Formats: sequence, C-alpha cells, structure tokens
Amino acid sequence: MSKSVLTGVALVLLAALAAFLAGDISQMVRYTGIAGFACWGLAAIFSGALVSGDRMRANFATETTQDRRDRFRWSIRFFLIGLPNVAAVLIILAMR
Repeated sequence: MSKSVLTGVALVLLAALAAFLAGDISQMVRYTGIAGFACWGLAAIFSGALVSGDRMRANFATETTQDRRDRFRWSIRFFLIGLPNVAAVLIILAMR
C-alpha cells in the first residue's frame, strides 16, 4: 500500500474517532465525505482537468517536464488520499 492510501485510511480513522467523541457516529459520513471530496477536488485542480483547452496548452508550453511530473504526482497522491474516505462514505451509506 502506498503512503497516500495509508494517509487516507488514517483520515478515516481520525474521522471515526471524532464522530465517536462527538457522540454521533453519523457525523462520520460528513467528516469523511468532506475530506474525500476535498482531496478529489484538489486532485482535479492539480491534474489540470478544470481548465480550458487554451489554458492547458499554455501551461504545457510554459512548464518544464519536471514541473509536469510533480503536478501529476500530487494529483495522484490527492486522489489516493481521498479514495478510502469516499469508499468509507459509500460503505456507511450502503449499511443504512
């Protein structure tokens, strides 16, 4: 397992602890959902998926290969951090 997935699992466990301490385990859906979709939003921003074709072409022309690799790595990392959180939300909602 990669560090990013383990970080996502740690966030799920932290959200479960926070929900347990708050006395309302249903809050876990809110906490993990916010964390998961925020990470996926950051992944979309870093991947460049939310820009127009002209902006994507301009970014490609001005950034170095190393910058592009770093941006892609961060995009993958954020996606993998969000994956266990979104999976936890779907599992919790399916069990209701």
